[in-house]
Amino acid sequence: MDASILKTNQLVEIELIDERNQDKGSLRYPSRIEDSGTEYLSLAAPIHNSILLNIRPGQTIQVTLRVKQINYIFDTVVVSRKDNPIPVLIVKKPSELKTIEQKREYVRLPINLPIRYILLDPEKSNNIMHGQTIDISAGGVLFIVQDKLQQGDRLELELILKEREVIRCTAKVIRVFLEEVDKLKRIKVAVGYEDITEIQRDKIFKFIFDKQREWIRKGLIK
Repeated sequence: MDASILKTNQLVEIELIDERNQDKGSLRYPSRIEDSGTEYLSLAAPIHNSILLNIRPGQTIQVTLRVKQINYIFDTVVVSRKDNPIPVLIVKKPSELKTIEQKREYVRLPINLPIRYILLDPEKSNNIMHGQTIDISAGGVLFIVQDKLQQGDRLELELILKEREVIRCTAKVIRVFLEEVDKLKRIKVAVGYEDITEIQRDKIFKFIFDKQREWIRKGLIK
């Protein structure tokens, strides 16, 4: 595919090629095309664990994007980095893009958001239950609950990103564990989305990216 589909404000993901691990896979970090020129692209500098990643000029990165339900990928080299008005990476613009079947891990955003769920099991309570997220990603959620769930439980889930931005999908409990904080015990549950649409996943991805940029503006990210 011709690189003319690369547009300003397009959401992308960045992978650091020298961080790859064949056994554990690698993370793709949310980013955005801040400017698209003839020879170069400006990409929003990626963030991990509330810290801007130290990506150096000369480093090779891989960029993934989605256009009309098709995943594209290209490798490029970081030419320089600018910090004002926002931190960006200046990279070489590719001549063409490759299409891919995208399999990835997702970066998690530590944030407290309200969550609601119903157990999809006729033998258990079907009351609406509430929890609070510890972190979210485009692949699943880690949250705190009052009532213990079981690994393998399936839920009808509502993740409330904003007042009018609610993600509804089924999810499966991957892990349940008890944690004690200041002598108070709490139940933590990790779930993976099951029937989430790509549109919903993109909304979560955009929410994570926008929240990270908001934290940069407020000086909450180093």
